[in-house]
Amino acid sequence: MSYHWIHRTKPTFRGVNIPGEGSVSSRISTRFHFEFLTSEFDFDKPNYTFSEQSNGTVIADIFEFNNSDNNLRITISNAYHPVDYGFEINLTDLNTGAEEMIHHVLKENQDIEQSYLEKASEFLKTGYGQRLRRKH
Repeated sequence: MSYHWIHRTKPTFRGVNIPGEGSVSSRISTRFHFEFLTSEFDFDKPNYTFSEQSNGTVIADIFEFNNSDNNLRITISNAYHPVDYGFEINLTDLNTGAEEMIHHVLKENQDIEQSYLEKASEFLKTGYGQRLRRKH
């Protein structure tokens, strides 16, 4: 089984590229719950990429939010492939390159209603808000 990274520019939802395959509702929910990064914390609109198998099945979605003023990147990913772990939020200091996984939800702990996305966004906003605002 092979897969590769692809960046596509297909239909958009609020400025985010969304491919036709895979779980569009998951992508829209992720974008919706993490909109505060752009509206409240001055991160750029996210770069969206995904990984797919050769048959076109999307096995990972990745949103990268950058804030060059604060030298920070937030990477939000969700992997659906059987050997991947699930949902992650990673914080990267762009000055040092140091990356820290600050939140994760294993695939088996994700609910079909995707309430884990709302909980994760609140965790990021309330638990890391000060860190996201300060200049690095």
